[in-house]
Amino acid sequence: MNDGTFSHLNQLPEVLKSYKGDFKAYGKKGLFFSSKISTLVKMEKMLIEEGFSPITLWSKNNVENQMTDEQVAARDYIIEHNEIPEGYDFLLINQAMREGWNLNDMNVELI
Repeated sequence: MNDGTFSHLNQLPEVLKSYKGDFKAYGKKGLFFSSKISTLVKMEKMLIEEGFSPITLWSKNNVENQMTDEQVAARDYIIEHNEIPEGYDFLLINQAMREGWNLNDMNVELI
C-alpha cells in the first residue's frame, strides 16, 4: 500500500491509481469527506472512472439533492452494522453523516 496525501481534488485520480491493485486484491475500502455535495459527486465520478464502486451519502432531508433508495439503504446499513455494505469500496460523506454512527469496518485503509 502506498502512503501519501493529496491537497486538491484534481490529484485524486493519481492517488487512486496507486491504490487500485491493492484495493481490488485485498478487499480494502476507503472513506472520503467533503463539505459540499457537488464535490462528493465529482469524487464519485472519478472513483467510478478508476473502476471503484463508491456509495455517496448526505442528509435524507436534503430537498435539492434527494438520495436514491440505494443510498438510503446503504446509509441504514452503515448505521445498523457500523461497516460499509458489501459491494462498495468507498464511502463518501458530508457533514450530515459526521456524527451519530460508528465505522468499525476493518477493511477501511484509506481515509
